[in-house]
Amino acid sequence: MIKLRNKSRIGGNIIIALLMFSILVSFNSYADSITPMENSVKMPYAIVVTGEENIAAYKEAGIIRSYDSKDISNKKEISNLTDIGPLGTSIPTTNWNLANGNSRRLKYSMSSYVYSDYRYAPDPIYLDIWHEIVPDQAQDLKIQCYKASDNSPWGDGFDLDIDDVIAVGISTPLGHYYFKYSSTYGNRISGSGVVY
Repeated sequence: MIKLRNKSRIGGNIIIALLMFSILVSFNSYADSITPMENSVKMPYAIVVTGEENIAAYKEAGIIRSYDSKDISNKKEISNLTDIGPLGTSIPTTNWNLANGNSRRLKYSMSSYVYSDYRYAPDPIYLDIWHEIVPDQAQDLKIQCYKASDNSPWGDGFDLDIDDVIAVGISTPLGHYYFKYSSTYGNRISGSGVVY
């Protein structure tokens, strides 16, 4: 009787081991068939959310990615930024990696256009670049994303009619991207924000 129980246990252990091996082999085959993320973003998609409460709700729900809590986190703090990157009328040549919460602050004032201070590399996990902007006045702002590799537009851009804090995100494959911020109608506009 003891020998029969041991044989049952050994047989049961062998079946469990074979089952586990089968699951592992199946999982590895599935994992090998998944397209890497950098190849999965073929066309840009965008999300625009207006209003501080809406942005907070979308972040809490995980729809919008958030940036480091040590950084700016609300309308009042965005308006009082220090350590702000300069924006200019030339296409940027310096890279900034947004991985690991490396957000970048910005402040703008223009009646025509300015470019971002850096060519941004998206976080390789999320593959998107976000702007959170607080306008100083009601304004019409256009934000256009460009691929730094060939200076071609990535997506159609954002034509924004804003008078409150706004979060704007665009999907990007791995690479570097810069942004052009334009006053849609040539009026003097200003504001501040963060890129993450």
